[in-house]
Amino acid sequence: MGALKAQLILELTVSSLAGQTELTLANAQ
Repeated sequence: MGALKAQLILELTVSSLAGQTELTLANAQ
């Protein structure tokens, strides 16, 4: 159960980082 929760947190972190990167790139253009 702990490993599954860790994977969920990791996926959320990655997706939020990807979203921030997209916003940064969009603002840079």
